[in-house]
Amino acid sequence: MKSLIKQPLQNALAVLVIFPTIDFIGEYNTNTYDFQDSLFNGARYSVAAFVVFLILKKIELNKKSKE
Repeated sequence: MKSLIKQPLQNALAVLVIFPTIDFIGEYNTNTYDFQDSLFNGARYSVAAFVVFLILKKIELNKKSKE
């Protein structure tokens, strides 16, 4: 179970770190950057990415076990 969660969790945490950084770079010149809003958006995308990667990993493991 631990190996099932490890890779999707790493990918989701990368999204959580990268999204606010990219958002900051994009809005730097407009002086309207809101870190809290960007962090919440990053967290939403991170959770969505975690669920998607977890489902894909589970499908991959099921295919391997059938072979």
